[in-house]
Amino acid sequence: MIDLLLNNLPAYRNRPLYIDLDQHLRRGQMPVDPQAGYVVKTHYPFTMPGGPFAEDRLRTLFEGALVITIERDQTEIVRSLARWHGATPDQILSRFGDGLDRFRAFWPGRDRVAIDHRTLFDREAMQALLRQIAERTGTDPAPRFVPPPPRDATQRIYLMKATTRLLGARAPRINTTIFTLK
Repeated sequence: MIDLLLNNLPAYRNRPLYIDLDQHLRRGQMPVDPQAGYVVKTHYPFTMPGGPFAEDRLRTLFEGALVITIERDQTEIVRSLARWHGATPDQILSRFGDGLDRFRAFWPGRDRVAIDHRTLFDREAMQALLRQIAERTGTDPAPRFVPPPPRDATQRIYLMKATTRLLGARAPRINTTIFTLK
């Protein structure tokens, strides 16, 4: 989702490319000014069991931003997490189950764009989503749609990742993904 935004909505190509809110919260920091037009990635409150950043500390950030949540069946989430962590689905549920519940309880009813995970694999759906986001944020889309690279373009993917790390916002094509060949 981050790469889709950065490659197709040039107004959001900043330094840093995006803010990982979860990392900032773990360190007890708030990210840069949320009004500055950054893409902010978070799994909040999935990754935050509570602590010093209760919901009200983040309210300004969430209220002033277009929040995009990815809707995905819990079975698919658990399968993905199990693969990523090298664990069984039961181990994942015992480790992360309460986080999944907190996430689902936190976001409904808030102003957000909730998209089906499958949207990220459908070219036309991605383009429609980008038009919706551009309209909601008052930004102009890139003149040419840049889809995610095909999964079988392994060498190109790693080249794009390296170029992104070296050139940041100036990279011809942004690739910040955690895509692996697991």
